[in-house]
Amino acid sequence: MLIAKYLNRLRRLLPLQASAKSRSAGSQRLESFFALCEDPWGADGLPALERALGRRPQPAPLAPEVVDREKDGDLVREKVSYGVGKGCRGSAYLLYQEQPDKIRRPAVLAIHGHGGDFSQGKSKVVRARNTSDTYGYGRGLAQRGFVVLAPDMAGFEDRQLIIESRQTPWPFDPERLLHCGLLLHGATLMGLYLFELQRALDFLCHCQDMVDPTRIAVIGHSMGGTLAPMLMLIDQRVCAGVSAAGLATWRSLLDFAVIHNFGAYLPGVLPGSDLDAMLCQLAPRPLMVIAGEQDPNFPLAGVNALVSSLKKIYAQKGRSENLAIMIHPGGHPFTEEQQSRAWVFLGRRLLRSKSEEVEEAR
Repeated sequence: MLIAKYLNRLRRLLPLQASAKSRSAGSQRLESFFALCEDPWGADGLPALERALGRRPQPAPLAPEVVDREKDGDLVREKVSYGVGKGCRGSAYLLYQEQPDKIRRPAVLAIHGHGGDFSQGKSKVVRARNTSDTYGYGRGLAQRGFVVLAPDMAGFEDRQLIIESRQTPWPFDPERLLHCGLLLHGATLMGLYLFELQRALDFLCHCQDMVDPTRIAVIGHSMGGTLAPMLMLIDQRVCAGVSAAGLATWRSLLDFAVIHNFGAYLPGVLPGSDLDAMLCQLAPRPLMVIAGEQDPNFPLAGVNALVSSLKKIYAQKGRSENLAIMIHPGGHPFTEEQQSRAWVFLGRRLLRSKSEEVEEAR
């Protein structure tokens, strides 16, 4: 919503379709700048995803710790910490139903959105839904029998940037600083996010007395909805995923001048390909895509193009039942109805009956 308000204000000040008289002799269309960048990839086509993600950190020892533990209604909520990279530790909430038996349960990695508020990250995923139409999807999954891990992405909540000195007349933008610093080191913000999410998966797999590592899914809204299927692409441990209000082709973002967070982009994917071609590699793994017709952050044309490609590849593989598409008339929020549909989608693929759980434990 903040992005949409900003764009509307920007469009009033600087109309995208300037008249011929208003254009200076040196003005150029946006596309003309991108044309300068088309040659380097040449016949190479779509670069390997790992190449586009840039340099990746070396993982640090996991060394998991439980920082705090409390009862949250019928759930147990643990604040946990684990090694990510050199000198860097992740912070997350682990949410689950306390059970007397030692049956291993399916787990879901729940990724928070952006929203422009860096003081909130994992908390949005585990709090009660009555605080927002969008929050609480991790809590809902835990109440249905999943073990849920909700990590803070780099720069959010417990992991906000600490800046000891700065010299600039501009308002401080921690995400921009992180993004630019990573570029200077040959890395990308999406690459960092995905690396850290893989470390969160390592933590879940470490919880062997509680989690069945063969039944791990991912869910995310907004920024989290973008990262969820990308994580599936690079890590086969994720067997199913839900993306809510997080997907459209990159081309459509440019066509409609949509400005997203810096972690939503990868270098070198255009013009030879787009996000839909990448995500087609997920078939036939179970995937649910939820999108709003009125979402200002993800143009419907780009959503439809992506969905069309996915439907085609899942049908070709004879697994159309593994692809669920929910295009609703609303906007960006992840509503209770949509969350319920997501829970059912994941439950049918990951939850087992009590008798099956007991038999497996023997």
